Amino acid sequence: MYLEIDPIVTLPNGQIIGHVLTSPDNTLYYAFQEIPYASPPVGNLRFKVNFLIIITLDI
Repeated sequence: MYLEIDPIVTLPNGQIIGHVLTSPDNTLYYAFQEIPYASPPVGNLRFKVNFLIIITLDI
């Protein structure tokens, strides 16, 4: 069962808001986009082994 409201998932570091989207065959699904999971490989992090980031997510 899908509700046509934006879902909110609560994690230890905060909350993430999802979206209800429609597939090409008109099926509703929940999508969670742009979830940060690692530091961007820029500067001195370029070409290095990456590590998880710990952030607080606020909605």
